[in-house]
Amino acid sequence: MATVNTNDLRITNAKNLIESFNKDTNANGYVFLGRVQPWADDNHPPPPQNNYRDFYTTYDNMIALNRIQPNDTYHMIPKTKWVSGVVYDRYQHNYSQVNKSFSGASNLYDAKFYVLNSLNVVYVCLDNNTNLQSTVEPQGEGDDPFYTSDGYQWLRLYRIETSILESRSTDNLMPVNPANVNLQKEGEVYTVLIDNGGLLYTTNPAGATNQISAYYAHIQGDGLGAVAKVHISNTVISKIEVVRNGAGYTFGTLDFSTNNVYQTLADLDLKVNGLDPQGNGELRTTVIISPPGGWGSDTVRHLGGTRVGVFSTLNTPLFVDHYTCPFRQVGILQDFESTKSNATSLNACYALKVTGIPQTKSYIIGETITQEIKFDGQDKIARGTVVGWDFDDGVLRYVQGADNIDEDGELYPFTGDNTIIGLTSELVGSIFDFTGEISDMTFVNGYANPDLTKYSGYMNYLSNISPIVRDPQQSERVSLIIAF
Repeated sequence: MATVNTNDLRITNAKNLIESFNKDTNANGYVFLGRVQPWADDNHPPPPQNNYRDFYTTYDNMIALNRIQPNDTYHMIPKTKWVSGVVYDRYQHNYSQVNKSFSGASNLYDAKFYVLNSLNVVYVCLDNNTNLQSTVEPQGEGDDPFYTSDGYQWLRLYRIETSILESRSTDNLMPVNPANVNLQKEGEVYTVLIDNGGLLYTTNPAGATNQISAYYAHIQGDGLGAVAKVHISNTVISKIEVVRNGAGYTFGTLDFSTNNVYQTLADLDLKVNGLDPQGNGELRTTVIISPPGGWGSDTVRHLGGTRVGVFSTLNTPLFVDHYTCPFRQVGILQDFESTKSNATSLNACYALKVTGIPQTKSYIIGETITQEIKFDGQDKIARGTVVGWDFDDGVLRYVQGADNIDEDGELYPFTGDNTIIGLTSELVGSIFDFTGEISDMTFVNGYANPDLTKYSGYMNYLSNISPIVRDPQQSERVSLIIAF
């Protein structure tokens, strides 16, 4: 059985993901940062393993989350800037393994059939002048297709807002963010390709009032009104120009048969004075059909917005005031349980209210802290990894995971009144018996838990990266690209 996951499925998945980010719940999605601990080689982080072990360990090392806002997500497409001297693919509805574009693409979404000009306007290429180089930048602002002097035909689609293009692009991708979209009718015809120009076509047909260089002919199909002007040069069909686009076509053929071609549009409309262009009968053409709904009706679908860009700026008070630690993991979490519904940002780590630390001293990010505890009546050691120290509030933030097990192989929680020791800083702090809100966390008897239930929800994206060192004087932007 021959099957395929269609382009429409990829588009649908991308649209569904963006829609899920816009829900007014914790399901809407959060970007998370994690892992202060170094990799074995920080310059070459290991690839995520995409298994439940990764899920648990990533959760254990998670530091904080930032809610994905509606203006943080966009469909992304390749940033194909217009450059002189490049051969661009023409739009064609039937690219396949046996019918590839000039650039070698067997799928429309892989073809270079649109460009972004220097004014941030997107144009689709309807005709590339039989695969010749483009040398004139398209800049037309009208709604109709137009030719440039290099023989290319273009259709303006939309303009991208400069602010969006600057803040929501990558080096290779740009957002689909239409402004002033050029909406065309469904099923219009703009292009007829010459597959075989044939031979022996005449410019002196019987019945013509004078020598002619072109004929007018209907485009037949399930639509109405499309008309082409067929040019003849040296007895060969040399050019076919669509002069009426018609509407409603999903398929079409050029009717260039005897008595169905005309010297003028008036004759064609009246169906009088039909001519015989003669020829050897080997003319072969392909009528290019515009995308479903017509250009401009669904730019995401028409341009192949199968990638989702997530752009989250870490400028909330939580990140600005409390988290300046480096991080080595970034991802997206959805559908999790939280004590703070719809919060803009969330703590994913634990915290202690600590006193007795000199102002000139600090716990060190990434160091191990310990506490002697009683567990089932036995002496044990709780261990954690420091991810933040707020001296003014006396809040020590930490994570716990497989790196923090005791000598017996077990992981124990911090609890009780015993001191907190930093193994690298050698600081010894006391638990301050505090209950209430401070430093964006809720404490009970000096202890605070994460704002979300550990291991709840779905980790829909994960990337292991080289360390990003946060700067307290600036806000970082996390840019994630999810491809379907």
